[in-house]
Amino acid sequence: MKDSIRQKLERLVARHEELAALLASPAIIGDQKQFRNLSQEYARLVPLTQNFRAWQSVEADLHSAQAMARDRDAALRTLAEEEQHAAETRLAALEPQLLALLLPSDPQDDGNLFLEIRAGTGGDEAALFAGDLFRM
Repeated sequence: MKDSIRQKLERLVARHEELAALLASPAIIGDQKQFRNLSQEYARLVPLTQNFRAWQSVEADLHSAQAMARDRDAALRTLAEEEQHAAETRLAALEPQLLALLLPSDPQDDGNLFLEIRAGTGGDEAALFAGDLFRM
């Protein structure tokens, strides 16, 4: 993972911890609007924080497996190679998830929307078009 991405993830995790402390503050709890905004930001950062901590844990496992691979014992080296391969596989699976969580969300995602699709006039063709539109 690039250092710039790692630094951004670390900043977001630090912000998550800062929000946790702010949400426990009595001054914030008293201001409902600010409490709601901070709670929403906190909730958006929870999956990112959890995945980044899992990624860090797997990365630490990989480093310890690499250290074990330098041992003199052949059986221990074999075990370390297996652990190293498993950790690399888990890192490869976690990294795209982290990158996807870094994508900015659409501001319209939080809004409520009801969309009604009706066939209206036009008979069967209108009903078929409404069905196609609904499936899209």
